[in-house]
Amino acid sequence: MKQQTAKALPVAVRRFKSEGWGFESRNHAVALGLLGWYLMVPPTHMNVDVQPPSRFVDGGAPIGQWTVERAFDASEPCNRLRDEWMERALKALKKSPDGKQPSVKESNEKMLGSQCIASDDPRLAK
Repeated sequence: MKQQTAKALPVAVRRFKSEGWGFESRNHAVALGLLGWYLMVPPTHMNVDVQPPSRFVDGGAPIGQWTVERAFDASEPCNRLRDEWMERALKALKKSPDGKQPSVKESNEKMLGSQCIASDDPRLAK
């Protein structure tokens, strides 16, 4: 079996490394690319058209631009964690619906927009 290089990994997996999550070694990064499912969150962007400028979660961005939060070898544990995240985010948003803490609101919106994506999903290569 031919071993994948880190360059051959999907864009989202390379972003996982570049966002400070780090890997113990290059082989760890390669192994991550061989796992079956990724729990991914949408990117955030700055909206400079409003005053004051604010960040927003872009759930419509291509999956290849999303960030890998966790990797799993099966869909069930990925979906279970995603469900836990969604429950936690909904509770937090109910407590503070006005979003007085923008970073908390952004984090909750990312959790609500998260998806479990198969590692062989062609959208990851884009």
